[in-house]
Amino acid sequence: MLKYIFLISIILIPSAKAQQVNPSLDNAGIKILWFDQKLDHFNDGDKRTWQMRYMVNEKYFKPNKTIYLFLGGESTILSPNTNASNIMLTNSLMHDAAQKNAGYLIHTEHRFYGESKPTAELSLDDLKFLSSRQALADVAALIRSLKSDISRFGNSKLFVVGGSYSGILVPWFAKLYPDLIDRGWASSAPFQFHLEYERYNIIVARTLEQIGGQECYRRLQNGTEKLANYLNDKDQIEEAMRLLNICNKFNVNNDFALWNVYHKMALVFGTLVQFNTGTNIQAVCKEILQGSNDVEAVSQYIVKQLKDKSQKCIDYSFKTRVENHKILKYTTDSERLWTYQRCKEFGNFPTSEKRYKDMTNKIPLKYFIRTCYMVFGEQFTRERIKENVQRTNAIFKHLHDENRPKGNIFFTRASLDPWVEVGLQNNSMAVLLKDASHCEDLRPIGPHDSKQMRAFKESILAAAAVL
Repeated sequence: MLKYIFLISIILIPSAKAQQVNPSLDNAGIKILWFDQKLDHFNDGDKRTWQMRYMVNEKYFKPNKTIYLFLGGESTILSPNTNASNIMLTNSLMHDAAQKNAGYLIHTEHRFYGESKPTAELSLDDLKFLSSRQALADVAALIRSLKSDISRFGNSKLFVVGGSYSGILVPWFAKLYPDLIDRGWASSAPFQFHLEYERYNIIVARTLEQIGGQECYRRLQNGTEKLANYLNDKDQIEEAMRLLNICNKFNVNNDFALWNVYHKMALVFGTLVQFNTGTNIQAVCKEILQGSNDVEAVSQYIVKQLKDKSQKCIDYSFKTRVENHKILKYTTDSERLWTYQRCKEFGNFPTSEKRYKDMTNKIPLKYFIRTCYMVFGEQFTRERIKENVQRTNAIFKHLHDENRPKGNIFFTRASLDPWVEVGLQNNSMAVLLKDASHCEDLRPIGPHDSKQMRAFKESILAAAAVL
């Protein structure tokens, strides 16, 4: 549903190539490198290869000191908007750990995302190579290659870090490759997988009320409710289309089209909360409260977030949603890719049946199941997707054992994160960071950190120092 944020090298890595990108990266000491990967790590007869992109910061590195590796997730590691690698490699807690301990910083790019393109296009036959297991095997191959350079990395420890989806991969990597990893940290990662996750939108509403205040929350709730009423009233539908800048071809009698409108509205508010910076929710509330009335103010904000400058109107049709997901060409952070992974591995579709206080109206599970079915084919039935999700759940069953030793992985949940209730609930292993947002703990220690947040970050730095 959501978008997530994320120089010729002397490293002796087989088949690696380097590429200068821009002066800002060069000045920060960041290098972009490429590494030959197998297309299929689990088929010895398949000799096809492709090049995975990764980025490094070796500014502080001394031979055989710790490698700090941040796993890439469901987005590019380098874009004008997110600049994820620049952040993780120059402005993160892991960066500070590397700086203090003469460490080597790496940010890997997940296969099929960004410029890491294993196939020519994104057909269903191609996407069978898009899986978490294949991506983890990519990382293992890279680490083994690094460690083959005995003089530089032969005795280096490995600290693996991930947030959100890539946080899911951290204990999975430790389970599959225990010989390679020494420490891990999974931030804001779900470890309970279901077909649907209705609590997502409820937590979004709760957080908006907590941070934005009652007046803002009432305006948001009233505005979205009026928009829903207009969309369901044949006498008010034209007003709804005006307010939401809906293109004329919108089919008002199609349930999936209506659910798509609600889904897009939910995405706007979910993104606002999930990527809370500490000030953005207050700024949005200030903007919305200046509007003339509830429905005008809320709809103006929604349109501003969804409308591209080149568009005259917004296409909310379900048909267009399906068509966009069927595009086989690579585009930056293609919707097709993450939707495929959710249908194939993770589920947790953010539904809403309007049984609780939220601002999303009705987004039923069949909206998401239908998307999987229409985009990827008849094998993606509700039952098949449920089986896929159950297989993923089984991988992490051991994490939910209250008697399990803590081990070498740090787990964190953030109380304001919409994913908090599908995070690891095992209190003997996971830290619940109060009044914190999604992946907030990955940032450097700052003046606005709570005592709990600062203490946790200091424990990470202490663990990094003894590797």
